[in-house]
Amino acid sequence: MTRCNLQKFSVFVGVIVISALTPYSGAAQDSGKSKIVGAWNATADTEDGEKMSVITIKRSGDEYTGEYVASESGEKRELANISFEGKELKFEFELESQGEELLIKVVSNVDGNKLVGNWSALSGEDELASGSLKAEKKVATRFAGDWKTVAILPDGNTLESTLALKGRNNDLSGSINPHGDEAKIDRIKVDGNSIRMEFVLAVEGEGRNIVIDAKLDSRKSLNGKWILLDDAGDEEASGAWTAERSNAAKSDSNVAFDGSTLNSFRGYSEEAIGSGWKIENGVLHLDGTKSGDIITKQQFGDFELEFEWKISEGGNSGVMYRVSLGDKKPYLTGPEYQVLDDDKHKDGKIESHRSGSLYALYAPENKTLKPVGQWNTSKIVLKGNHVEHWLNEQKVVEAELGSDDWNARVADSKFKDWEKFGKNRRGHICFQDHGNPVWFRNIRIKSLD
Repeated sequence: MTRCNLQKFSVFVGVIVISALTPYSGAAQDSGKSKIVGAWNATADTEDGEKMSVITIKRSGDEYTGEYVASESGEKRELANISFEGKELKFEFELESQGEELLIKVVSNVDGNKLVGNWSALSGEDELASGSLKAEKKVATRFAGDWKTVAILPDGNTLESTLALKGRNNDLSGSINPHGDEAKIDRIKVDGNSIRMEFVLAVEGEGRNIVIDAKLDSRKSLNGKWILLDDAGDEEASGAWTAERSNAAKSDSNVAFDGSTLNSFRGYSEEAIGSGWKIENGVLHLDGTKSGDIITKQQFGDFELEFEWKISEGGNSGVMYRVSLGDKKPYLTGPEYQVLDDDKHKDGKIESHRSGSLYALYAPENKTLKPVGQWNTSKIVLKGNHVEHWLNEQKVVEAELGSDDWNARVADSKFKDWEKFGKNRRGHICFQDHGNPVWFRNIRIKSLD
């Protein structure tokens, strides 16, 4: 790998997301091109170590478009000259580094669920740096699974069915069984969080064309409408249609801590987890020995995190999110959900430092806090820039990262000179070692991406 000081562009490759916008019927006839459809967990070798980003490629007919988004900074750039021939995938984009506009080129080979290639950075005709790229396909299954559906009929009655979908989002198959009669779904088209399903169903003894158009409200619910088409393909009747995922509890959440192992975590400063983090009777306990912060190995963009905690007398801890590696401390990038003994810790005298707060920026409101030694339940919901903190089933904080209000509060805080604070679009979730005993259990993370 050619070495040079090009830190900004060296974070460019991480997850390659390639989605087809062609109709479902065309996908089966275009298997050569559709084999790159899906998500690829990728790693790029750079002078600063292994780096990640998000590359999104879309196809309409034979034309490709795409976008680059840096994982840490959120910087976006449009892709150009995208091509896929045989096994070779190529694309390029421009990226600024130290005031100079560079051209980043990626050339890779697709072999089943593996992608291997190289990237290079050019200034004019001069290659300034290059490195290797590897990736493994990530199966996208937002819609796959079993669903319980309800259709509202024109007479006001309801019709319940079971919907079964299998495969990746852009290569789904399925069936639906209203009246107990299974009907194969002939065409399925996915566009982002929208899905369109077409099938033939017996209505009053006659086979009729049915269309369902719906959107994913969350990973466990669909909302839309059903449409009955006449022989000319026009709408003859329609009504509301909803679905709930049958196996929501199983498919919706990732159990980050199951009470027996810390396999989902690593240390922040180094990969090994400090000795003070212990598992006792199914509970994650930091015994007060200085052991360093721990973070999830997986990074999250939009997510819902649920956890239970109790703190020692006079104790302090916290949970940070969208944290990036490579800084001296995780709080230089990640906003914090405060965990505190409000009564006996000195921070309890400052409203924006109390338990449940978005630390030092937003004070908690309408909260109920359990006494020291008792379990509190907490939830963090982050969608785009919108974040919510919940404590004991009450929403106590609501904020918009990057808003005028947010920026004003940051400018008036100790974070004002922390360049990357609160700006990551994705990152790790961090459980803080603040030097005091703290207990966590039932840690569940639901990705909302």
